[in-house]
This record gives sequence, C-alpha cells and structure tokens, in this order.
Amino acid sequence: PMYDSIVVPFDASEPAEAAAETAVRVADIVDAEVSILAVAEPSHYPRTGVVSDDPLPDDPDREDLGTHWVQAIGRVEAAAADAGVSSRTTIEMGAPHERIEAHVDRVGADLVAMGTHGRTGLDRLLLGSVTERALRTLDVPVLAVPGPDAVAAVDDVLVPTDGSAGSERAAEHACALADACDATVHGLAVVDVQSMATGGTGAIAVPDIVDALEEQRSNDVERVGEHADAYGLDFESRVMEGTAERAISDYARERDVDLIAMGTHGREGVRRFFLGSVTERTVRDGVAPVLAIPIAE
Repeated sequence: PMYDSIVVPFDASEPAEAAAETAVRVADIVDAEVSILAVAEPSHYPRTGVVSDDPLPDDPDREDLGTHWVQAIGRVEAAAADAGVSSRTTIEMGAPHERIEAHVDRVGADLVAMGTHGRTGLDRLLLGSVTERALRTLDVPVLAVPGPDAVAAVDDVLVPTDGSAGSERAAEHACALADACDATVHGLAVVDVQSMATGGTGAIAVPDIVDALEEQRSNDVERVGEHADAYGLDFESRVMEGTAERAISDYARERDVDLIAMGTHGREGVRRFFLGSVTERTVRDGVAPVLAIPIAE
C-alpha cells in the first residue's frame, strides 16, 4: 500500500503545521500530492483574527481569514513548493468532521495527516475531538502527529501487533512506507498478565495461559517479520509483558522510533480499537506519530 493523495485538515495551530510539514515529507518520498483543508468553525471564527462584525460568508476564501491563518497556510504551501510537492488549499466553513469526511471522499484521498492537539489547547485534540473522531470513522489511514515538530526522517517504524486483521494491515502499510524510507521495522507483541489475572482465569491456570500466549505473540511478531522480509528490510522483534499501551510507550522511547503503525480494529471486534482502545491511547500519549490503519470496509 502506498499513498497518492494526502489530506491535511488545518486549523493554523503549531501541531497542524507539524502535521502538514510531515505530510509534505511523506508526499515527497512516495510521490503524492497534498490537499490542505482549512476548516473554520463559525463558533470559533471570532478567535481567528478577522476584524469584522459582519455575518460569515457561506464560501470563505483566503481574504476572509485572519493574518495568522493566511501566514500559516502560506508556510505550508511554501514547504510543499520547496520540496517539489504538488499542493492545493481549500478553505471551508462548517463542522470540521463533516467537512473532512466529505473532502476525503471528494479528492479520493488515501491518507489523512492531522495534528493531535489544536487551537483549543494542549489538553484538547485538534478542534476539540476531531482527530479522535477521524480515527474512529474514516475508512482511510490517519497519520496523527503530536506536538509542534514535524517528522524529520523515518528511520525506525514500530508495529505493535495482536495478530488481528487490523494489525496485519498495519504491518503491510508500515513495511511499504519503511521500504520507501529505508527504515528498520520493529515488531512488538504484548502479553498482559495483569488483565488475565484479574479476568477470572484463576491463579493455577495463569502460568499455562501465559506460556501459550507468549508463544502466540511470538508467532504474531513473526508475521510482521515476514512482511519486512518481503521488502528486504531490517527487522527487530520483541515480546513484552505488561499493559499494551505502557509497553508500546516504553519501547518507542527506548528505541527512539519515528513512527508507530497500528490497526484501529483489533481482535475484540470491528468497532473496537486495537486491544480495546490502545491505538487511541497511544495517539494521546504522543510519544511518536501514529499511523492508524482501519480495516477496509
């Protein structure tokens, strides 16, 4: 899997700029075009710097935006031009999640890059909960970029796996991107002993279950390795005990990974996140950008 069209929902915040710059770098690597979607919500519009008490236009254009927005969009467009990446900016008014979904369909995007914290503050996600909603509802991969810094390079890609179809698709996308970036792929599986111990399995059965699960998780990691081997990529693997989100965070920090690729649906069902809500929690943790891959529907 590789990408031809990358949509960047934009709110002129530092994380949104970081996501846009990251999208430009990915687009340069995979020869894709970037579509910048600036969405202004009517309720938030007075804070954008527009000096006007007039009703908002139905079809806002660049002249209707505040100086901060115009400058931020200009920086992204300049970065794309410098990289030789084709870009186009669309400015719309309305509910961000609705505009994003419609725009993704309209341009036939196969990747959405978003900042995980927006103008509403570092304890809130982009434009409220738009990034979380995109992770849950979009049928295309979402690259969630934390913090104000763009990804400089992708040298190490982490693929947490639970052996599900979602993890399998994440491994496919991760290895294709790692191949384009000449990156090392890291496979990680987690045995959550604590959740088993509190799940009514009984202390006597736990050791046997742990052994069986460790073997299963080793097999899951080997499947990621098979994807990496198909591309001739360097591959490292590990099976860890603990909670999934903690293990992912610890490993990502220890190995200083540049990207975490995860399925948005795990073994517990099509509408559940990987190992419950681990993908969502990993995005919130912000230890590294997360490439969240949905199951094709």
